[in-house]
Amino acid sequence: MLAIYITEVLQPVVDAADNVLLYYFCRSRDKNRNTALTIMRGILHQRIDLHPRLAGDIKNSEGTETTEYTVSSFVSLWRVFLTLLQRSTSSRVLGASDTEISHDVERYIFAKVAELAPEQTLFEEMVAQVQETLLAGADGTFLWVGFVANELQGRSWSKIDEGLHHVPKGLDGIYQRLLQQIGDEEALVPMLQWVVLAARPLILEELTVAARIKTAGTLLATQVTKNRLRFGGLVVKVEGDAVNLVHESAKEFFQSDQVNIKGINMFHMSQDTHKTLMQTFLAHVERGYGNPGRIHEMSGHDPFLSYASQY
Repeated sequence: MLAIYITEVLQPVVDAADNVLLYYFCRSRDKNRNTALTIMRGILHQRIDLHPRLAGDIKNSEGTETTEYTVSSFVSLWRVFLTLLQRSTSSRVLGASDTEISHDVERYIFAKVAELAPEQTLFEEMVAQVQETLLAGADGTFLWVGFVANELQGRSWSKIDEGLHHVPKGLDGIYQRLLQQIGDEEALVPMLQWVVLAARPLILEELTVAARIKTAGTLLATQVTKNRLRFGGLVVKVEGDAVNLVHESAKEFFQSDQVNIKGINMFHMSQDTHKTLMQTFLAHVERGYGNPGRIHEMSGHDPFLSYASQY
């Protein structure tokens, strides 16, 4: 969310100066996307897509190497990238510092508060109060600002004012409050265990089978899963068919003592949770490999089998 916001802010600035903005989004739980090779491929693809003529320059720079070797070698792609930089009309290195980050967080706060103002016709002093509270609690964290701002949206000024006096400190405080607001813990916990501890984001069908969710009347089991995930509020997100946590920090939070407190301790992911999930893994693998037929044929009957076999 934050990374996308930054690119949206930078893009018009870059376009106005007739410059080029290149970026790549890593995914913390997808190792295939996080290698130096895939990052460099993504950056170069964007550059060539913007200026197709550069493809000829890259071809000429390959020398005796084949194209297949070039695109599969980070060293070769890095050499190509440096070549493109040298041919750029201008380039400069942007360094990040605490001061710059603080300034960026401040701009982000002003932008989020500006979104709130039209909803409730906030007066200047009200806007200033919201800004000051967010600036005091942000501690250089964009995600914290985003959570608090989302919580204030759609509220009357009296509710906003009340909320500002009870703003949680730090991301752990935010996560604790979000869990306290969940209405049906029993429905969410079996799914949340998998979302938190899975080696990669599970798709809805895999999660449905792993959490043993059944059809409900005319509703398919996957739709039941999707409906129950809404109990997770801002903690869980569904992108397409993939289910994930809102942020990697939530994964650490659910396994820490910060969640092992009265009122939300049912969400704590302990060693016993790991054992329970492992038993499910072994049960699926045993059933899958215990039946005659190839593993990919069995996966059609058990959508979770492929994941259980790999991880």
